[in-house]
Amino acid sequence: MSDIPAEKPEIDSWLRELWYDKEKRLENFYKEGKFPEEDETKPYFPSSADSFRIPIFLIWNSGLFLIFYLVLVSPVTRSYLLFSNVLLFVLSTLGHIEDIDRKFENIDTQTETQTTSESTTS
Repeated sequence: MSDIPAEKPEIDSWLRELWYDKEKRLENFYKEGKFPEEDETKPYFPSSADSFRIPIFLIWNSGLFLIFYLVLVSPVTRSYLLFSNVLLFVLSTLGHIEDIDRKFENIDTQTETQTTSESTTS
């Protein structure tokens, strides 16, 4: 952040230099297929986020498989899904979902007005 100039003409020239540098780097990348500072001899070490990808992927897919299996095999799960979808359809058809949304919006606006009135009084 300390490298960013404070005055407008300096900011314009600084941004223009960054843009030209980016264009040169992209041109080099398109010609050679890599950026100049990439070192091919440097081994790839996965970050800590990379080491969690496979277990998270396996856990997520196991959960999805379990849900699909329960839907196919378990009559209780099928009944629950059928009941919840029919209930949701009926409530949305009758307009009760919008009433619930309005109630939550009223609660949110009341909370906001209370916090603003408390902050102005203190």
